[in-house]
Amino acid sequence: MVFYHKSFSIMKLSKTNTVALISCVCLIGMCYAAVPKCTKIDDCSCRIPDGKEINIRSLGYNGNRAPRFGFEQAGAWKYAYNPCYAWTASSKCQGVVACQQGIDSLSEFPIGDPSATWKDDGINYNIEYSSVGDDKKTRTSVVKLVCDENAEEPVLQRHGSRQQSPVTYDFTLTSKCACLGICQSEPTNLPGLQDGLSPGSVLCIIVSVLIVVYLVAGVLFMKFARHAEGTDLIPNRDIWIVLFCSIRDGCIFIFTCGKKSGYDGMK
Repeated sequence: MVFYHKSFSIMKLSKTNTVALISCVCLIGMCYAAVPKCTKIDDCSCRIPDGKEINIRSLGYNGNRAPRFGFEQAGAWKYAYNPCYAWTASSKCQGVVACQQGIDSLSEFPIGDPSATWKDDGINYNIEYSSVGDDKKTRTSVVKLVCDENAEEPVLQRHGSRQQSPVTYDFTLTSKCACLGICQSEPTNLPGLQDGLSPGSVLCIIVSVLIVVYLVAGVLFMKFARHAEGTDLIPNRDIWIVLFCSIRDGCIFIFTCGKKSGYDGMK
C-alpha cells in the first residue's frame, strides 16, 4: 500500500509538473508571438514603443486616380478600397476609402470613411473604418495588414462580409508598407500623372510673370517719366518692331522655301 501510494504521488506530481511546464511554454510563446502595441499617429500610420512606424499613405492614390484597389467581386458584391485618401464612386459613396457595389453596379453602400482605428489581433495589425449609409445602417471594414518586405506591389484580398451588427467586411492587404519602418508618407504617383508642376511649366510661369512686369513697369515709366502717348508707351518700341519684322520675314522664308517673288527675280 505504501509503495502504491508513493507511486501514485509521484505520477500525480509528474503530471502537475508537465501541465505547469506546458502552460509556461505556451505563455512564453504567446508573449513572444504577440505584436507590440502600435499607437495611432494619424489615419495612415501608427508607432510602436521603440519608435518604429507603419505608414500606408504611399499605398493610396490621391485625386482622380483613386481608388488604388478598384471594384472586384467577392461573393455577391464588389468592393473597392483606397488607403488614406477619400474618393467618390457615386452619390451614395462620397468621400469614402471603401465602397461596396452590387454586381449590376446599380446599388452601392459606403463601408469606410477616412477616419481609421488601429488595432491588432496579436499577430497582425488591423485598420478599421466605419460608415453610415442612407439606410442608416453602420458598416465596418477591417483591413488586416500582412507584412511582406518583398511585396513591392501591394495586393488586396477581398473576403466579403460577416453578418453581424454592424455588418463587417474583411480585407487583407499584403505589402512591404505593412512592415515596421519601411515606407514613408508620400502618396503613390502614376507615370505621367504626378501631382505638382513640371520644370517646364514652372519656367513658363516665371517667363510670363517677367514679361508682364516688364510691360507694366515699362508703360508706367514711359507715361510718367517720358510723358509718352499712344504706341510710344510701349517700352523699347523700335526694338520690338524690328524683332517682329524679322520673325515675320523668317516665317515667310521658311514657308516659301526661300523662293523669291517674280518681281524680285527680275531685279
